[in-house]
Amino acid sequence: MKYPSLLNRIITGLIINSSIVLLLCIVFIRNIQKIDSVNKDLIEHPFTVSNAVKDVHIGITSIHRSMKDVSQSPSVESLEEANLKVENYDNGVIESFKIIAERYLGDKEDVNTALKSFENWRPIRAEVIALAKEGKNGDAYNITAQKGAQYVDSLLKQIKVIENFAMNKANEINSTSEQISKKTVRNSVIYLSVAALLFLIITSWFYTGLSSPLKKITSRINSISKSDPLNFPIPETKNILSVLHSSVDNLESLVHNLETLVLKRTQELANEKEFTELALNNQIDTFFVFDPEEGKAIRWNKTFTEISGYSDKEIAKLKVPDSYYSPEDLKNVEKINSEVYNTGYGMVKLDLTTKKREKIPFEYIITKLTDKKTGKLYLVSIGRNIKERLAREAELEKYRNHLQALVNEQTEEIQAINEELKTANEEQASLNEELAASNEELVATNEELATANNDLERLTNKLTKSNKELIEANSELERFNSLFVDREFRIKELKEQIKELKNKLEKNEN
Repeated sequence: MKYPSLLNRIITGLIINSSIVLLLCIVFIRNIQKIDSVNKDLIEHPFTVSNAVKDVHIGITSIHRSMKDVSQSPSVESLEEANLKVENYDNGVIESFKIIAERYLGDKEDVNTALKSFENWRPIRAEVIALAKEGKNGDAYNITAQKGAQYVDSLLKQIKVIENFAMNKANEINSTSEQISKKTVRNSVIYLSVAALLFLIITSWFYTGLSSPLKKITSRINSISKSDPLNFPIPETKNILSVLHSSVDNLESLVHNLETLVLKRTQELANEKEFTELALNNQIDTFFVFDPEEGKAIRWNKTFTEISGYSDKEIAKLKVPDSYYSPEDLKNVEKINSEVYNTGYGMVKLDLTTKKREKIPFEYIITKLTDKKTGKLYLVSIGRNIKERLAREAELEKYRNHLQALVNEQTEEIQAINEELKTANEEQASLNEELAASNEELVATNEELATANNDLERLTNKLTKSNKELIEANSELERFNSLFVDREFRIKELKEQIKELKNKLEKNEN
C-alpha cells in the first residue's frame, strides 16, 4: 500500500506542476513573442532608418568635402579622382535613401522631399566640376564654399527631421518594450508566487513519502543551480530515478550550451569592437570624442595620436580643448560649440598644436552626441589636415597675382603702342598732305620739264646742223690748208670765219 500511495501522489503532483509549468511557459512564450516583435520593429524600422540617416549625413558631408577637393584640384588626374569619390558617395547616399523610404514609418513625403533636394544638389556640383575642368578653380571654390555650403546646411536640416522622427519612434517602441517587460516581470512574479504556493502544498502532501535518493538528487541539482532546494516527489523506484537523473543530465547539457552561447556572443562583441576600432584607426582624418563639461577625452583614433605626438596616456590626462589650441582659436571653439549645442552640427578651422609645439591647420566637423541612458552630452570631432590644401591655395593665389601683373603689364604696353600708333597716324596724315602738295608741284615740274625737253630738242637739231656746217668748214679748211699752205693770210681769214661760226653756235646754244 505504501508504494502505490507514493506513486499516485507523485503522478498527481507532476500533473499539477506540469500544468502550471505549461501554463507559465505559454504565458512566457507569448510575452517573449511580444518583446521579440517589438525588438524586431525596433531593429527593422527606427534602428535601420537611424543608421541609414547617419550614412546619408556622412555621405553628404563627404561629398561636400570632396567637392572642395574638386574645386582645388591642381591637375586633371586629381580632379577625376575627386570626382570619382563624389560619385561613389552619391551612390551610397541614394542606397541609404532607398532603405529609409522602405522602412520609414512616418510621412513618406519627408523622405521624398529630402531625396529631391539631394538630387537638386547635383546641378550645383556639376557646375563646380565644369568650372574646375576649365581651370576656374577660384570660381569653383567660391560656389562650393558659399552656395554649396548653404545648400548642404539646408539638406542636413531636412535629414535631421527624418532622424528625429526615427529616434522618437525608436523611443516609443522602446517604451512599449519596457512596459511589456515590466508587465511580464510583474505577471511572472504573480505566477511564480502562485506556483510556489501550490508547490509548497504539493510538497507537504507527499513529503513523508520521499526517500533519501530524492535528497541526493536535490543536492546534486543545488550544486548546479545554486538555488533553493527543489524537493520533487520521487518514488523509490529505479525507473523514476533514472528519469530524474536523465533530467539532471539534460539540465547540465543546457547549462553547457548556454555557456557556449554566451562565449560566442562575447566573442562576436569583441570582434565587432575590434572592427570598429580598425575602421576608425584607418581613417586619414582624426576622430575625437570628448566631454565638454569635464574637458576630458573619451575616444580618439590612431591618426590623432600620430599627428598630435602625444601618447594615449597623455591624451587621456590632457584637458580638452585647451591643451591643443591657442587662446585665439579657443574663442572660435566657444562659438562653434554654442552653434553645435543649438543646431547639432558645426564646422570650424583651427590650428592643432602638437607636442612639439608645431601648428597644423585643420578643418573640423563637430556634432553632438547624447547618451540616452544618462543624458550626458558629448561632442564628436572629425578633423582633416588642410596644410597641403592651404599651400595649394597660396600657390594658386600667387599664380593668380602673377597673371594679374602680366595682364597689367601687357595692358600698359598696349596703351603705349596705341599712343604711338595715334601719333604715327597723325604724322602719316601730315605726310599725306605734304605728299599731295609735292605731287602737285611734281606735275607742274613735269610740265615745265616737257617744255624744256622740246626746247632742248630744237637746240639739239640746230646744234647738229651747226656741227655739220662746222665739219664742212673744217673739211674746207683742210682743203685750203693743203692748197694754200703758204698763204697765212688766207689761214687767218679762215680762222676768223671759224671763230665767228663758234660764236654763232654758242649763241644758238644759249
